Amino acid sequence: MIKKIQKQMKGGETKMPFEPTAPDYAGDGIAIWKAVDKNGKPYLKVKVLQGKSINCFQVERKKEEE
Repeated sequence: MIKKIQKQMKGGETKMPFEPTAPDYAGDGIAIWKAVDKNGKPYLKVKVLQGKSINCFQVERKKEEE
């Protein structure tokens, strides 16, 4: 069961559209989720030791013309 996060604000409660998910990979102090950006490109979201999340995108190499 997924619970929606509710936040108490002036004037009543507001439901947040965020739905928490379990990480795809986890270890000692690290959690990694697979995600897709608004352009449809996949990336990894990494969280280390309960800090801020780091988004990791694949490096696209430019083809050199001969």
